[in-house]
Amino acid sequence: GGGGGGGDSNAAADATASSGSPLERVAAAARLQPGGMFARAMPTAVSGNFIQAKRRGVVDGVDFLYTGDVVSVDVDAVRVRLDQGDVVLLSSLGFNAAGEVLNCQCYDVAVSCAIDLGADKLVSYVAEGDMPRNEDGEKMKYLPLTLAEGYISKLASVEAAKAARRRKGEEGAGG
Repeated sequence: GGGGGGGDSNAAADATASSGSPLERVAAAARLQPGGMFARAMPTAVSGNFIQAKRRGVVDGVDFLYTGDVVSVDVDAVRVRLDQGDVVLLSSLGFNAAGEVLNCQCYDVAVSCAIDLGADKLVSYVAEGDMPRNEDGEKMKYLPLTLAEGYISKLASVEAAKAARRRKGEEGAGG
């Protein structure tokens, strides 16, 4: 496809117009920015296929279909984006070698990324009922790593059991 009309005389219009090739739009926008293409006033949120996963498969007779388990995080690609000043947005989607998109546990993705990136802390928001509590039933304000690992494993097991019950209920239950 060819680019739209215009030219360099109207770079602002070219940068904001929906016509023209993507390359023309990027070049026009770069001309408008002081310092060129790599100077940014605000960070950019980026996403990508940073999570490598494998199919969970069949567990206790339940086929988890497109549910995946995190295998690794492309730390180098994440670090490049962070070094450029980008905000890396990670979803629970992982990709396998065949190019399939797999739904992974968000806690597994968060923990894998935190560990692989060498993060000092991992902050996670959970539902009120899922918040960790101490022996007195009070919400915990600090969670040591060993307790956090057990807590996340417990949550993942509970969610996997719920999903298995839903699938079995869908097979045998009626309206």
